[in-house]
Amino acid sequence: MLVEEFIWMVCVYLFKFCANRFLRGMVRALVGTLLQLNEGKINLKEFKLIFEKKNREYAGPSAPPYGLYLNKVNYNSDIFHG
Repeated sequence: MLVEEFIWMVCVYLFKFCANRFLRGMVRALVGTLLQLNEGKINLKEFKLIFEKKNREYAGPSAPPYGLYLNKVNYNSDIFHG
């Protein structure tokens, strides 16, 4: 078998979110909006306005769940001894 051309394209995005709490679907909405920024569908100024409005209605579509995963959870050492 002769392979004349081999093109391997990998499109990987790595997002790291840290917070003291998350709302249901929050990370998927953030990733979906960041992908819109990357694709040129919105600009940085528009992204900042969306973020500052703190209203889901202005954000982009939710990113699909596949490929997104929870990597780590940190707790304060005194959380169970409060």
